[in-house]
Amino acid sequence: MRKLLLPIDGSERSMKAAELVRLLYDKEDVEVILMTVRNDCEFVNEESELETIREESLEIFSNAEKILAGYHMKKIVDFGHIGNAILRQIEDEKITAVVMTRSTREGYFKHLGSVTSYVLKYARCLIVIVPEVERYICDEKGATVFLSGQLCKGADSCILPSIAGKCCYEIEVLKGKVRLNHMAYNPDGGTWTLEPGNHQRAHYDINAGETVKIELFVGVRFGEEDRIDLVNLKHFDPTIVKYTYLEE
Repeated sequence: MRKLLLPIDGSERSMKAAELVRLLYDKEDVEVILMTVRNDCEFVNEESELETIREESLEIFSNAEKILAGYHMKKIVDFGHIGNAILRQIEDEKITAVVMTRSTREGYFKHLGSVTSYVLKYARCLIVIVPEVERYICDEKGATVFLSGQLCKGADSCILPSIAGKCCYEIEVLKGKVRLNHMAYNPDGGTWTLEPGNHQRAHYDINAGETVKIELFVGVRFGEEDRIDLVNLKHFDPTIVKYTYLEE
């Protein structure tokens, strides 16, 4: 089983790494190690105090745990230099890949851009840098959409039109592979990361040459409708997909 390391600081930006893992890796194939580093405790020497800080810091993983529900996870709170702490865990845990953002601009990792550069320079494993999110918002009832790879420039996903209640789509993949996601609103962080209600499927994978008709019930939680989007799962290969929002 491959091991993935996710440096987390609790910011919405750092949650993108967890979302990318959910999109790219099956639950059965990976162990996810969530890690945060406290570099603000240099004058704390008592082990009991450090243990208290460690316990308090576990809360920072709550949103990532919700995004990655069902994955085998381990949580680590470390102290000291952020880059060195990440490198140490790469060696200790025999990490296959580190998934991290370019910059969070908030939280404990106040200079994650420089940390990312440090890890890229010295790590002896694959480093996956989460790209800045670009996403189409599709208002038309039908369109053909080009989606870039996850690690390429350009939009890699599109939000489909929907209304609360029953919705029906016809999806035709002309090139590549696409995943249709049906996700509910999560007030913790203001993101769409929860499973839909009524025991509905959250994901539908569609391959090139396939045309499928998908019926969904779009719910409303905390005043926000469920979100329906199409995502290209490939790192580099583009996807071309045609969708039609069918009138009932």
